[in-house]
Amino acid sequence: MDASLRVVDFWKFLVLRNPSFEAVRQAPGSLWLSLRLFMLAGLIGTIGILTTGLAEAQRVTVADRLSAGAVSLDGAAENRLLRWTPRLASAMTIAADRMRQAAAAIEAVQPPLGSAASESLRAVGVWVSQPLLSLTGWLTVFLPLLVAARLLGGRGSLREQVSLGLLAFLPQALLFLSSFHPEPGTAGASVAAMLRVGAAVWSLAIWLTASAVANRYSRVQAAKVLVATIAALVLLTAISGWLLDLVSGALLSVLL
Repeated sequence: MDASLRVVDFWKFLVLRNPSFEAVRQAPGSLWLSLRLFMLAGLIGTIGILTTGLAEAQRVTVADRLSAGAVSLDGAAENRLLRWTPRLASAMTIAADRMRQAAAAIEAVQPPLGSAASESLRAVGVWVSQPLLSLTGWLTVFLPLLVAARLLGGRGSLREQVSLGLLAFLPQALLFLSSFHPEPGTAGASVAAMLRVGAAVWSLAIWLTASAVANRYSRVQAAKVLVATIAALVLLTAISGWLLDLVSGALLSVLL
């Protein structure tokens, strides 16, 4: 691996420096660098999931809510107005006792570290898993692009194309604001939408450069590969829908 290329040099790919892409293509260990950059971008882009999960972990637990509800019911049952309706007061007292029992049962099965600590660990686990989920989807998108590149004259190996293609995910770190789910109509939502558009355009620009370097052709040819892949997928989707409609119509005619 080129010693000049490290994780901290991610900006070289963001500014579309061809020599850096070329170094990744030639280095045998470049896939590991690309995976680390992919994970880093994924963690930054989903930081809102972590902060939201940690905040929820510190909130009142279900057992606390049940206990508070039981206290409210007890207070209502002792109200002077309910002295004329002893059955209702008795029912409210019984309901309060059952809520206390439920709260005690929930607390009895709490994990050894406590509810807050366990929920915090779960939130961290969910956050760490987000880049892995994104990687699955990203590679699924890559597959038809790799096939199209090969069919249209590309010479890149699987390692070269994957190593360079993963770099196109870097701008997705801009989705960090969207991960906080800002309220629609607010300034935060507008900025998040602009960042999503910017991330998509930036990722496209990086992918065109990465594909061109990996397959030893121009960015124009890379754009042709992208357009051909999209057209093929749209055509296949339309054909699949037509066939499904045809088959379902035939089955319905037989059954009816």
